[in-house]
Amino acid sequence: TLLTRFCDDPERSLVEQQSVRLENVLASRVKLNHDNNILGEIILLECAELNILINRLLYPEKVKHEPGVSIKVEWDLVHFRLAKGDYSCVMKVLMENFTENIRDQIPETAQLEQYHYRQEEQEEEEEALRNAVIKRQQDAHGGEVLQTVKIRAEIKKLALTLYLGESNLTIRRAPRDETYKLANVQIQLLEALFRHQTNSSYKAMVRVKNFLVDDLRKTNKATSVTRMMDRHFTVDPNAQMVIASFEFKPKSPTNSMALRQCK
Repeated sequence: TLLTRFCDDPERSLVEQQSVRLENVLASRVKLNHDNNILGEIILLECAELNILINRLLYPEKVKHEPGVSIKVEWDLVHFRLAKGDYSCVMKVLMENFTENIRDQIPETAQLEQYHYRQEEQEEEEEALRNAVIKRQQDAHGGEVLQTVKIRAEIKKLALTLYLGESNLTIRRAPRDETYKLANVQIQLLEALFRHQTNSSYKAMVRVKNFLVDDLRKTNKATSVTRMMDRHFTVDPNAQMVIASFEFKPKSPTNSMALRQCK
């Protein structure tokens, strides 16, 4: 569902607010007969409700301490369930749809020359476009560097359960045989943050609260799971397990070269 409304916020002036909600998000593998009718189906991906909130300031020049567009994404659960055949099927689909086969028909020398020429041409066009956008934004804001876009996305639980053997594709949405569980991988509280400014600089950050790996081959009882990876008991349970960031700053009068920094 998509809902759009306008709010007269005393601190942010007039705001256009869009709420997006997606329910019953599923991905499944199916087996077809000669008439393309479904003979069997197994669910590969189940998701909880996805909520997206988009706020856009209609008068950003009046509220310089707030980003022009802010996006908040919340997802409680994303759960993949894959057996051996499911994994092979997914990889085959990805390879067939996202692999460029046309390059095999072009001689290697001509392909490289054409690639470098187009790459240089594209870089020049992007640089000119970027400079034009930066100049327009700086002129509009009197040289001030303001925040234009802020995105915060959060998945509370991202899980992958692996199964031994093959999936049952003889009936529609057959339940998994839990006795064939192999392993379970969980990422708890995955956060992504992104900020963009009027001078085309931006900063992105990804944080993971916890990462768990369980061996489920011997038992399926939650009380006797063999945990293969977890944080050490001496580590603060509220601390982030992984933090990665990327920052970009364009060329400016104070910086002769663009800066790219990863941590």
